[in-house]
Amino acid sequence: RNNGINGRHESRSLQSKFQARTSKLGASLALIGLATLSSVALANNAPKSYTAQYQGVYKGMNIILKRTLKKTGSNTYSVSNVAKNSVASLSESSQFYLSPGNKTIQPSHYKYVTKYGPIKRKENVSFDWKKKIAYNSSKKKSTELTSSSVADRISYQVLLRQHVKAGKKNIALKLYNRGKLETYRFKVLKE
Repeated sequence: RNNGINGRHESRSLQSKFQARTSKLGASLALIGLATLSSVALANNAPKSYTAQYQGVYKGMNIILKRTLKKTGSNTYSVSNVAKNSVASLSESSQFYLSPGNKTIQPSHYKYVTKYGPIKRKENVSFDWKKKIAYNSSKKKSTELTSSSVADRISYQVLLRQHVKAGKKNIALKLYNRGKLETYRFKVLKE
């Protein structure tokens, strides 16, 4: 199944439109970052910590997105996106383990919060790799982790970057997305 970068987004309200646009903006800026940031870490295959800020305009409103990747321990990282404009905000973060050689990724916690005026939406997911389940406390739902490498909706971008940096042209990643496991397929078209 080829879902693109962020899969399908339903546009039932202004909030979901903002979510879709800011999520797509984050993913688009992440792909731009693939090219620019890959040269930073060529000497060492492990991801390097960084902070980047992007600005854009959507329907006449300025949007600022700040992306941060931090190494928090031996092969453990945190990544976050924070997007804001005058009427809405989006915050997304993940803590994860990335194996040496970038073969597997295992998030421990994923958090997503979006606010559009008085409307607020949250998603909190804890990953228990010993029990092989992901628990979404916002939906009170568990999902079986059928693979030893499953990324969440933000950590997959780090793993994707690592694969592109390593020269892979066709990439398939397992992704936990709102209570479901999906396979996302990517193909490098040009260099």
